[in-house]
Amino acid sequence: MADIDDLVEAVVDVEDVIEEVGDPEELVGDLIEDPFVIVFGLVAGFAGLLTMLLFAVTVGAILLSVGPLWILVSLTVFMFLVLLLAFGAFLYVRTSLSDSVQQKFDEALARADTNSNSTGSMTEQEAIDELKRLYAEGDLRDHELDQALDDVLTSDDPQRVLERYRDTDSAEYEYS
Repeated sequence: MADIDDLVEAVVDVEDVIEEVGDPEELVGDLIEDPFVIVFGLVAGFAGLLTMLLFAVTVGAILLSVGPLWILVSLTVFMFLVLLLAFGAFLYVRTSLSDSVQQKFDEALARADTNSNSTGSMTEQEAIDELKRLYAEGDLRDHELDQALDDVLTSDDPQRVLERYRDTDSAEYEYS
């Protein structure tokens, strides 16, 4: 993953995982859905925090020339290695969607209505998440993605739209 945008996006994703600690219900839900991403995200976040703290303490101890510095330096280096390994593992297990495709899903989620309506049992967000899964598994093609997202966002029944995309083998989709 040499693309800087993907690395920045991964750091933001780690930050989002850390923010979920404040909302245990969402954290548990995401942990059940994708445990490795959450675990590696939490480890990377906490390792980063501890690395910065140990680095600050080490610099302070060097400036004050206090105590056995080799302990602080070795702890700092160890936590930096833990940070690199956890972040690398997070990058490895997180979604394999490209940055541009992920941005399409993020924009659609931002526009989505979170309330289920009376005609359907699925919210637009749930339908978009399912489209994301279909795309990641290769069941939805690039040329179909934009239309599928638009259809889910404009339909009165996102579940019905999603079922059409699940049931069709890459046929052209027309909705009235």
